[in-house]
Amino acid sequence: MAWTTPRTWTSAEVVTKTIMDTHIRDNLNAMSSWTSYTPTWTGTGGTPTVGNGTLSGSYLSYGGVVMVRISLTWGSTTAAAGITAWKFALPVAPSSAGILPGMVVDTGVAQYPAVLSDFAGSAGVLRVGTGLTPASNTSPMTWGTGDNVIINGTYIA
Repeated sequence: MAWTTPRTWTSAEVVTKTIMDTHIRDNLNAMSSWTSYTPTWTGTGGTPTVGNGTLSGSYLSYGGVVMVRISLTWGSTTAAAGITAWKFALPVAPSSAGILPGMVVDTGVAQYPAVLSDFAGSAGVLRVGTGLTPASNTSPMTWGTGDNVIINGTYIA
């Protein structure tokens, strides 16, 4: 269900089930119903290939607030050689500059802090590590099967 701008009530108005359902029940449902989407993954120098990896996203949007989750799991045929400054697209473009927190996981080896930032339209650059270097096939590590990018955040559309 989509978010509906709440009604402005008037004094002595008769409240009906239909009005309550639309402005109370349906909005509460909208605030808990995640929508799946497939984020676009691009970069400088080309477009990476997901191959047998997985790239998924989901979001919840209400009243101009968007909560989003993006996950990339590297597969044995995932490829991004020579592609730098990876970008992931959000389901709805942010209304202003900001960052979304995340993590890069080198499975069984290390975890790196990450942010999605520098938005152009709906796509943001994935920056990783303490120096916030743009992600690539060799940054922050050489990617292998099972490695992950995880982004979770809230922003204003």
